[in-house]
Amino acid sequence: MALGKYNGFVAGDILPAENANSVDPDNIESPVVGEAFRIIRATIAGLLPDELLAGVDGSGLINLLASTLLSASDNLKLSADTERTHSDATPTKKKEVVIKQYGTIRVKYDLKGESGADHAKGQVYVNGSAVGADNITTTANYETFTDASITVKPGDLVQLYINTSSNVWSMYTRNFRIYWDLVSATPGAVITD
Repeated sequence: MALGKYNGFVAGDILPAENANSVDPDNIESPVVGEAFRIIRATIAGLLPDELLAGVDGSGLINLLASTLLSASDNLKLSADTERTHSDATPTKKKEVVIKQYGTIRVKYDLKGESGADHAKGQVYVNGSAVGADNITTTANYETFTDASITVKPGDLVQLYINTSSNVWSMYTRNFRIYWDLVSATPGAVITD
């Protein structure tokens, strides 16, 4: 099924009332129920567009975003695997994904230094604020770090910032991966890989 379509209808279309019993809420994004149905596409932040809600009082609103939650698990859902490098003591964003659902996620990523003599540091952020452990490695081989439970909401940007303890050596990261139990078709998307 195409995004935003239901039985040939698209976002903004009015579904005739006689189709009310055939609406499957798992196959449309955010219907508003009244005398007829209106197919509405939520924004990336999980909000419904004001222009499509004119005259709607909220009665009968089926909120598909709030009816399910993400639960941190070992089920891989998003993966930004490209290797990135950095050689500065200033923490810099190297990976970013957007989450489109409420709940908790597990984040894993690989980190290594260039020589084993310098500290390679990585930390998970949400919307530019540190939320994960400040992980450090001195190995020249990749080490995997895990933040087991990070709370998120629709539109949150989950990011990986990395830095070295000096400006002399390079460090590397890869395999920025987000895990949760399945609750909806596509609750997130990679922004920077």
